[in-house]
This record gives sequence, structure tokens and C-alpha cells, in this order.
Amino acid sequence: MSEQEYIEGVRFVINEYLKKISVQEIPGVGRNTQALFKKLFISTAYDIVQRRDISKILGKRGSDMVLELQGFPQSEVQADTRLPQSLSRSRTFPE
Repeated sequence: MSEQEYIEGVRFVINEYLKKISVQEIPGVGRNTQALFKKLFISTAYDIVQRRDISKILGKRGSDMVLELQGFPQSEVQADTRLPQSLSRSRTFPE
């Protein structure tokens, strides 16, 4: 199997998965965006990825959404590794 065949196979699997995800299940898609998608006959994540004008409709958020749905993270997850500045313990007394 060539590298190109492998890439095409991965794209096929991703697209089949995206066809099963409704727009309501996508994080960051609220009621207003769902209503807009309904007007544009967009009902699945696959429909979003296939639209060439999604970045014109939603701007950078739309571009980022398409890349995220295709498996390319657009924001880094940063762990907060700082130690707390103070510790406290409290107790309540019975009434």
C-alpha cells in the first residue's frame, strides 16, 4: 500500500464517521449556529467539512471547526502545573 492510498483510506474512514455526527453534537455549535446550519441544509459534521464557503459564513471559527473535524487540533491544551499559593482546611461545628 502506498502512502497516498493510506491517506485516502484514512480520509474515507474520517468522512464516514463525520456522516454520523449531527451538528447538535459538535462542541461550540449552539442554538443560533444550529439554526443557521438548518437554513443552509447542513445537518452533519460531514456537511460542514464539504462546504467550501463555511469560512465565509462563520469566519475563523468556521475554518477552525473544519480543521478540528478533520483531525487537526487548533488549540493547545495546557495543564496548569503551578503549585497553589495557599492551602486551607475548614471545619463546621454541629448545631
